Amino acid sequence: MRQDPTKTEIRVRMRATLGRIDPLRHDEMSSAIRLGLSTFEPLQRARSILAFAPLRSEPRIDPLLDAWRAEGRRILLPRTLEKPGDMEMVELQSGLCDLPAGPHGVRTPQGAAWEEGSIDAILVPGVAFDHHGGRLGRGGGYYDRLLRKLGGTMTIGTAFDCQIESDVPREDHDQSVRFIATEKGTFECHLGNESSAF
Repeated sequence: MRQDPTKTEIRVRMRATLGRIDPLRHDEMSSAIRLGLSTFEPLQRARSILAFAPLRSEPRIDPLLDAWRAEGRRILLPRTLEKPGDMEMVELQSGLCDLPAGPHGVRTPQGAAWEEGSIDAILVPGVAFDHHGGRLGRGGGYYDRLLRKLGGTMTIGTAFDCQIESDVPREDHDQSVRFIATEKGTFECHLGNESSAF
């Protein structure tokens, strides 16, 4: 009888899968994801967006974030705090290429924490997602805590299609995403077995 994979097993498998992606293919898929996000109608109305500075294995969304900031949109990035699992938001004031690497090798903005108002959308990284909105992170619980705090905000999981699983293991504290954006398109997640492409 086949057992469902554990979170650790999926993380190990995904690390290997992402490590095998050719750099040119990585650029092509990242470009397709950026195009999809830039033309995604619900995002076109967003004026304040919480995003992420991608690690090397993640979709390269840097040019899109820089373009949005140049348009006058407010781009926020998370910054980890001393208390394990906690993050705060900081407004991006320069290009992502200028950011220094912070804890865990993540590029981190400087300056005061942002507490000025509501956020219209959140681009959420992850190790794996499923079409029901399930998300598997790196294991620290940082995004689960942040998404719970910002409940009600539009969330868009941002990943390559190879990171989509049929079913991601979930625990009570795990937070879901409403949409998933890959190089193949952007999908609205449902609690049932279907997902709608945009």
